[in-house]
Amino acid sequence: MTATCGYSHDVSGERFDDIDGDRWVCPREALSDGGPCLFHANPDHVDGTAVCDQLLQAINEGSGPLRLIGASLGGLDLDYAVLDGPSNQPMDLRESTITRSVSLRHATVKMPLLLQGSHLHGTLDLEDSVLTRRVDFGGATLAGRVSFRMADFQSWLDLGGAEFRGPVYARVARFRRGIYGVDTLFTDAADFLNTRFDDVANFYRATFESGAVFDSSTFTSNAQFIEATIDAPAVKLDSSSGNPRSTAETLGGVALSMNSVTCEREFRLTDTTLTGDITFTGSDLGRDLRTGGLSTDGSDIVVDCTGTSVISGVVGGDAESVTYDMTEAAVGEVELVDNAEFSIFCFDATTFEGFDFSSYKRELAANDWQLHDDESDWSPEQLENLYLRAKNGANEIGDNRAAAEFFTREMDYVRRGHWRRMVETSSPVTALRSAGKWISNVSLKVSCGYGERPLRPVFFSLTVIMLFAGVYGAFDAPITYTKPLGFIIFSIVSFVSIILGLPEAAGTLLSFVIAVEAFIGGFTIALFVFTLTRSISR
Repeated sequence: MTATCGYSHDVSGERFDDIDGDRWVCPREALSDGGPCLFHANPDHVDGTAVCDQLLQAINEGSGPLRLIGASLGGLDLDYAVLDGPSNQPMDLRESTITRSVSLRHATVKMPLLLQGSHLHGTLDLEDSVLTRRVDFGGATLAGRVSFRMADFQSWLDLGGAEFRGPVYARVARFRRGIYGVDTLFTDAADFLNTRFDDVANFYRATFESGAVFDSSTFTSNAQFIEATIDAPAVKLDSSSGNPRSTAETLGGVALSMNSVTCEREFRLTDTTLTGDITFTGSDLGRDLRTGGLSTDGSDIVVDCTGTSVISGVVGGDAESVTYDMTEAAVGEVELVDNAEFSIFCFDATTFEGFDFSSYKRELAANDWQLHDDESDWSPEQLENLYLRAKNGANEIGDNRAAAEFFTREMDYVRRGHWRRMVETSSPVTALRSAGKWISNVSLKVSCGYGERPLRPVFFSLTVIMLFAGVYGAFDAPITYTKPLGFIIFSIVSFVSIILGLPEAAGTLLSFVIAVEAFIGGFTIALFVFTLTRSISR
């Protein structure tokens, strides 16, 4: 009678709820009487090649689950292998210990792999492998470098509670059924550059102690980093294939790098703690960005959305420690939470597509509707462009008040641009042309506030009346009213002569002055009517 291994393992915990009883006993053939089987023997005392050969044989011949619970293995070299048993039963390596490397490069694995609670002391290499069934590393500890480069996980990858103590290199990997990274710990670099997630990427409560890089990745479903902890600096790893042009790069000050990503649904960073910046430059966030409850752990961070297409959703953070850089981005419907203030945003060449300025009208009014930061080195043309885009965005959603305020600021920076060109150019023609435009702009600002200030023509009219009253006094114009108040009355009559007719005057010069005031008065009255009508229509 052939002796069996007899190794037993405690299976009373939840991890083994598919096994009856409290103890599992290995039924495999022992190497010697009273000894363990090949998979439970001391790995230093067995041939590693024999272990791999017997494992493949057991996979091909087995009719039930290949249970190697608590196995002690030195290493597994299964490059280019096809792991496909006669049934859909898993290869069960739960709570096993593998002291050396596991290599499944270019392998095809058509059976579930269960590695919950296992300890892998060496490297794990799944480069360019295809795994068609579930892979579960829940609660496992992986001490060495892990490579998922170009791996195709066609089913669920479970990393829940796993600890990756070495770098994780997952470039160009594909997770067709998503990845479950709840409570996962990455103590070293996590490089997911150019990775595709066809289903949810769930890193709920995950910890990235050396940051995370997801540049150029695609999230077809939600990307969830809820209650995660992400520390700077993130690290881009060197090439796992030895490409000399790909060297490791430390991203100073960056905790989470999401440059050029595409997220077709929600990107959730709610209640996340960061000690460095987040970068979304050049990204496409198809749905909502959610950062409510964002904590910086005392650090000053920037959520860099430079060049990102329509940013909408619910964002938050302390205005004193969090800044959202919207340079050249398109901003949609955004709601501020966590008592965040409008000053949390930094705009530069930003496009507003559905952004509701009216939600922040009190803050904007208190800051005189200024969107830019005074500390930045802005040119008049840059600011003109910024407020032009803001005006257009406000008009699109019918926010007339904001549109009017941004229009006046736009025209202010148009004027400053004319002045700068006038004083800096070496061409007399350009200087003269710019001077004319500057004078025209100043006239519109003073007389009617660019058509947005109905009271401005009234004050302008009073100023004109008083100035001409002084002129009439200087000429000692012959008037029928009591002096000196009479000069003011005479000026008023001249100002509104378009309605009352020109007053009688003796002398050509005085008649000319009266005609000039009458012209200005008629123009100003028309300007007042236009400005008032425009204001009411808004």
